[in-house]
Amino acid sequence: MWLEWQRVNTPEHRERFDGGLNGEVAVSRHLAVPLQIHVVHEGGQLYASGPVDDSAAAALGIALHGRAARLDRLSLDLFGLAARSVPDRQTPDEDRNGRAFFGRAAAERGEWRAHLIVWRGRAFIKDEGDPNYLSLRRNGTRYGGIRDYAETGLTRRFTLAPGAVIDVSGRLHRTEGAYEYSYRVLSTASLGWHIR
Repeated sequence: MWLEWQRVNTPEHRERFDGGLNGEVAVSRHLAVPLQIHVVHEGGQLYASGPVDDSAAAALGIALHGRAARLDRLSLDLFGLAARSVPDRQTPDEDRNGRAFFGRAAAERGEWRAHLIVWRGRAFIKDEGDPNYLSLRRNGTRYGGIRDYAETGLTRRFTLAPGAVIDVSGRLHRTEGAYEYSYRVLSTASLGWHIR
């Protein structure tokens, strides 16, 4: 669970914070039921500087993982999602309820990992969400139909030292009919500190 205060209430702007929960119930060694909740609130009682808005989303699913054939790990995550967007509490006709499906499959062997992501959403609007998944166009207007997104990628992990790794990945993205590519270099270092 977390709560992050991003901005305090001043005469120039409303306060803004977000909070959430990530958790899962392990059903067996290979099956879990994950739950994710994220809420963004912009408001405040001291100064009325702009609309009060809320944005919330929740995801519930199943996660399967284990070894398969010559793979070190094979995983499948399937989520059903719901979102509620309230851009201004004074104008309830602008409120939107959305729903979506998210699926991810991944296969790992040695230092290599391949993945596939599929997303389908209708009226799914969420503050601080990835624009590829949202039912909004780049100019901010709402997308009327089902929003489709897919991604596939390949990652190679390089272990530099115990507790220090670099992941290098290439990805292909499909948003509706448009194709793009991206790459990512991620460094992770474990300091080995323990908090008691």
